[in-house]
Amino acid sequence: MFEYKAEWYGRNIIIAPIDYASSQLCFCCDYKNKEVKNLSLRKWTCSNCETEYDKYINTSINLERLIA
Repeated sequence: MFEYKAEWYGRNIIIAPIDYASSQLCFCCDYKNKEVKNLSLRKWTCSNCETEYDKYINTSINLERLIA
């Protein structure tokens, strides 16, 4: 169904690798924070570069970098 809809709207489907930790990687410095696996944690600060952000925005930026 996804392939059909993507073709219909002229879009591409890109599948992230299964081991890609998109929510755990800091989009600024690529530091991996394993504590972010906790589903109740919504915002976190990177202990490497001290960037603060929302977990879901960080995830979307990391996934967008896969296609760039």
